[in-house]
Amino acid sequence: MNAFNIFSNQVASDMQLTGPQLQLVAGMGLLGMYLTIPAGIALDKFGPAKTALVCSIMSILGFLTASFVPSGPYMWILLVICIMLISFGSGGVFLCTLGTTITMSATGGGLGVAATSASMSLSLAFTVWITSRFEILSKCNGDQCWRDDFRFLAILQAVIQIPGVLLLFLLHRQKYRTLHFSTAITQMEPAKKSWTLIQSLQVFKEITFWCLMIAYFIGIGSAVVILTQLQDMWNHMDLNHAMTSWPKNILIAFSFGNAVGNALCGVLSNHTHRKGIMSHTTLVAIVLFTSTLAFAAIFLLYHYAGSLIATGILLASVGLYFGCYLVLFPLIVGDRYGPENFGKVFAYVSLSSSAASFVIPQLLTVIRRYDAIFLGTTSLLFLSACLMVLLNLIERRRRSASIAMQERETEALLQNHRTIQ
Repeated sequence: MNAFNIFSNQVASDMQLTGPQLQLVAGMGLLGMYLTIPAGIALDKFGPAKTALVCSIMSILGFLTASFVPSGPYMWILLVICIMLISFGSGGVFLCTLGTTITMSATGGGLGVAATSASMSLSLAFTVWITSRFEILSKCNGDQCWRDDFRFLAILQAVIQIPGVLLLFLLHRQKYRTLHFSTAITQMEPAKKSWTLIQSLQVFKEITFWCLMIAYFIGIGSAVVILTQLQDMWNHMDLNHAMTSWPKNILIAFSFGNAVGNALCGVLSNHTHRKGIMSHTTLVAIVLFTSTLAFAAIFLLYHYAGSLIATGILLASVGLYFGCYLVLFPLIVGDRYGPENFGKVFAYVSLSSSAASFVIPQLLTVIRRYDAIFLGTTSLLFLSACLMVLLNLIERRRRSASIAMQERETEALLQNHRTIQ
């Protein structure tokens, strides 16, 4: 559903949607991708195969049902429900794939998460490309094209996804019930036992957890701005309509940039973290600072009517940072809370990205001025980078205190041994 933007104009015209209604539909398309608590609970209880199968069926039925929703008063509500089925189904399949890939990865967390996230990133470019080819071959009818596209995507998803899900049933499911991160991660702060649901809620009392939540909200929110508003913001910039095909090209570049970000940050995180050069928290702070500079440049180009080509490149570059967030934030959760509690805690952290996918589109319909949107995004990204620096300092202090305590305990044991001798 990250590619919903390419259908938005057709959906709005065919279904006679108002601006806020269209933004709600787009927001629901992203909500389930990040609100993974239901899928996480099902994954823990039933395993990846059964959960992924049910989620795949939800997504396929959502595409098919949405394609037959008639236009008319209040029909947009039914469309929202269908889009939510697609969104939550896709998000559940992604979570199941994430857990399975991490478990199977020989190199551990960073590369495992990178591989899964990269495949999701490339799916955006694949969707844009294959639906464009399908529209040419099917010779669909104007604003009705999105309906044919949705039916085609339902069939395509069934052909590609269902066989992959069925293969999971042939594997030994016990090995996928626990997420295994690299030795370098688990040695940092291993959890002694898995928390119950009530115990896991204690994380909401931690300042560091809220720093992580806010930073993830802002990071994902910056990408949501592009994914949900690209067509409209480009219409505001390309007043002469000389580059009308660029939004699709930017989305494709965004998708490939996302995949590059997945791979780059996956490799960097494995290398720097294993060798003790840099923590995941420091790396994500650097990415957030870099993203701040990119949005600052977009603001200046938009405000002073700068080069559309440069603006398009910078808009596409947001995908690179988005890819890094999808890799690094799960690893930070793994660092801090251990693999035993990863599913629950990361589901809580994902609430912030779910909120971003819902709140940001609604907020943008109120603001409407893209210079204010770009400037506000720049400021918030800088704030999130500062929060990650603060989180890194707190983690270092906590780690130092933990090491000092272990040294004191070791010294006390040695002293007792000497006394006994």
